[in-house]
Amino acid sequence: DVVTLIQDLGDSQKLKIVIDSYLANGGDEKIVARAYDILKRGRDYLPLIKEAIYKAKLPEAILSVAIIESYLSKHARSNKRAIGLWQFIPLTARKYGLKIDEYVDERKDPIKSAETAIKYFKYLHKFFNNWYLAIMAYNAGEARIIEGVVRAKVDKICEAMGKECRKDKEIKKYRKIIKD
Repeated sequence: DVVTLIQDLGDSQKLKIVIDSYLANGGDEKIVARAYDILKRGRDYLPLIKEAIYKAKLPEAILSVAIIESYLSKHARSNKRAIGLWQFIPLTARKYGLKIDEYVDERKDPIKSAETAIKYFKYLHKFFNNWYLAIMAYNAGEARIIEGVVRAKVDKICEAMGKECRKDKEIKKYRKIIKD
């Protein structure tokens, strides 16, 4: 698991062996530097986040979202104004109870933002009744995932109907609604 790997690689001798092996096999030094930064940042709070995810009975894969979203940087920022380990935009952060004002931005707090991410994932899982859709919605937003699911269902109906699908007024109406 990721946390154990990070803890094991915290031993500089083990880390040196892994890096030397990677570089000896044609690995990129920039990737090594980036991975090392991620491992270094994660040592402080990944075990705490893992424990919170475990207690909440969420899949451990949720931990990967923080790694992918922010490379475990509390100061990560996106062009959509998302900030922190879990890359919350202001609207979602406030909706789920994080404080953002001129003095405090709790999106940068690893523990508070992890607890908020857990709440949000629970909501998404309950809404979609499916972990992979919940994880996709975490990044893309619920509306985009709903639209994708509806498009896929309409496509399945059309596949079953064959050529009749193009003539069906009801299907045309749905496709127009989805397109807009």
